[in-house]
Amino acid sequence: MKISKNVIKNMRDDAQILALVANVDAPFTISVIDAVGNWFDDVEIKYPIADMELTEQEQRTIVRLASDELLTHFQRVYEISEKEDGLSKEHFEDLALLVDPLWREISGAFSKVLNERFNNTRIPEDMAGRYLEEMIERFKNEQGEYAASEFINAIKSDKKLRAHLRRMGVDPDLA
Repeated sequence: MKISKNVIKNMRDDAQILALVANVDAPFTISVIDAVGNWFDDVEIKYPIADMELTEQEQRTIVRLASDELLTHFQRVYEISEKEDGLSKEHFEDLALLVDPLWREISGAFSKVLNERFNNTRIPEDMAGRYLEEMIERFKNEQGEYAASEFINAIKSDKKLRAHLRRMGVDPDLA
């Protein structure tokens, strides 16, 4: 199944906005960060993100370089998707190998704002393990042992689920 060229275009467009903001003296708003971040909901990042203690200029330089490279990759695959009327799963996986590390770098540059949101929305650390246990137990009680087992397998292997749990403050490796 191919990824729609419109999806690739939207990815490219959001990366272009981030690159534009990074290349001029404009503020990095949470909306701009989230617009790009939404394309990386399967990238597992451990929170809280290590704070790199960057000056505003250092942050801007890191984000500018990473977002320019991100935009280059998205533009290249957008051109492929136009020629092929969509992007193959193989091309998309190749793209992920190039852009996921760039998102991690950008996330590191925005560690202060991303950590602040994480700390405001996370499941308290002392409750996170119990929260995961209760989720698994709920699957077991409501849908049976097989469903609970499948949920545990998903926690261990599904990139989006693992990344989501991390953003909630839950370590998926505890499943």
